[in-house]
Amino acid sequence: MMFVKNNQQIKGAFLVVLCMISVSATASTAIGQEFRITTNVYLAQDEKPSSTNLTLFSDSVIYDFVEASGGEVTVFDLNRGRIVLLNPVRQIKTTLTTEFLLMYVKQLRQNASAETNNKLFNANLTEEAEVGTKRFSVSSDNLTYTVEGAAAKFPSAVKRFQYFADWFARLNATRVGNLPPQARIRINQVVADHKMIPESVTRVLKAGIRRQVVRATHNTNWLWTNTDRKRIADVSNQLAEYKEVAHDAYFSR
Repeated sequence: MMFVKNNQQIKGAFLVVLCMISVSATASTAIGQEFRITTNVYLAQDEKPSSTNLTLFSDSVIYDFVEASGGEVTVFDLNRGRIVLLNPVRQIKTTLTTEFLLMYVKQLRQNASAETNNKLFNANLTEEAEVGTKRFSVSSDNLTYTVEGAAAKFPSAVKRFQYFADWFARLNATRVGNLPPQARIRINQVVADHKMIPESVTRVLKAGIRRQVVRATHNTNWLWTNTDRKRIADVSNQLAEYKEVAHDAYFSR
């Protein structure tokens, strides 16, 4: 999950990721390797979430659904290195490669001001791990991520969640107003090194005397529901039927 600056961006931020798929591959996913995570994102101390996402993990494909009417769907293909974004309202899709996202982040760094580079791209990050309390953090003078972790039911879940969170952070960086992905990727690595997945993530961004706090909770279940499988079948149809458009056209209003 990645953090952003306003409600609309936050809705896009924690949603998830991934790519071209064959739905038949989904159906053959090994039992016991599927899991689902519901993510609620909160601004500051709000009790009502500003957005909710459902992410479904199979062996090689990850599906992220924005839980709102007409919500965006993101499909991550782990094997093909592609991410497909689906807009059910406009019935269009766009495909991004992992290579494109890496180049985009590199260009962000090259085009950023010296101040932005020092604060966000090249910040001196400090790691802390409290293994007993399953609490981990990565921080700089301006930005802190704090994670409360939980053990995964099977080892592959740790790496699959890390893959998803890393590429979702890079994907979010392409949306105006979002942060560069470096700090988020670093905390993802810290948590994965301890063979855990997040139960909660809190991001604190400092700008002068102002502090922006965004937090997310992750509720993990280790089985899909029949409704989950139907939603993936629907995604298969959308991938086949929606019009492919360029990245810029997809994000245009």
